[in-house]
Amino acid sequence: MRSGGYFAKLISTNDGRRTNAAHNYLYQRGHCTSASSSKIRITTRRTVVRVLLNDEHASGLEVCDTSDPAQREKITARRMVLVCGGALGTPIILERSGIGDREILDSLGIPVVADLPGVGREYQDHQVYPFPSALLP
Repeated sequence: MRSGGYFAKLISTNDGRRTNAAHNYLYQRGHCTSASSSKIRITTRRTVVRVLLNDEHASGLEVCDTSDPAQREKITARRMVLVCGGALGTPIILERSGIGDREILDSLGIPVVADLPGVGREYQDHQVYPFPSALLP
């Protein structure tokens, strides 16, 4: 049987070994421990519903349990909210938060925080990849 494909391999410049963001940043700096001194909160089985905004600045996230979307939790940030949903997931999170094309947000009853028509457009690098999504979690 023959198979083929491509995936990126991240190679460390320190020792030339395969690595990834978790091994280079989270584990080495102690962020994946139960210590309360960690500056990062990692959760599993959660879906980001929206970014919580305070005077147009991100102050946290509203998340829901993946198996029970009615189970919601608000997570507040002391310094920064970093949205890393990828090229396809991030626009959905922003639109649920009221950041996007006013016409689309108005039609869905989402209060507009920032009218940015470019959010969620121009997926030129992902033309073939099917990505099921919904503005409602």
